[in-house]
Amino acid sequence: MFLYRASRLAMVVPLFFLACAEEAPPPPSRGEVEALLRLEAESEKQKGEEDVNPALGVTVTYTILGVDVREQPGNEAEPWAGTIHFRIDSETPELDSTSTDSFERSYDYVFTAADSRWSIR
Repeated sequence: MFLYRASRLAMVVPLFFLACAEEAPPPPSRGEVEALLRLEAESEKQKGEEDVNPALGVTVTYTILGVDVREQPGNEAEPWAGTIHFRIDSETPELDSTSTDSFERSYDYVFTAADSRWSIR
C-alpha cells in the first residue's frame, strides 16, 4: 500500500510543478526589436561622431540610412537579425580647401533572447 501511494505521489508532484511553472515570455514583436535596433543605431552614430580626435580638425557625420530587421525562424536563442546602414561623411581641413569623403557602411546585429538586447555580429 505504501509503495502504491509513493508511486502515485511521484507521478503527481512533477505534474504539479509543471502546472505551476511560469511560462516563458513571448518573444518580442518586430516593432519592439526594430525600435531597439534604431536606438542602437542612434548610439553608434553618436559614438562615431564623438570618437574623432578634435586636434585633427576632422568633422565626421553619420547618417542612418536604414534599419532592417529579419526573423530567424527556429533560432530561439537569437530570434531576430538586423542590419544598420550608415552613410559616413568626413571633412578634413587642408591648407587651401577642405577635403570631403563619403562612404556607406553596414553593420550586422543579432537579438539575443536571453539578454533581450542587440549585439554586433
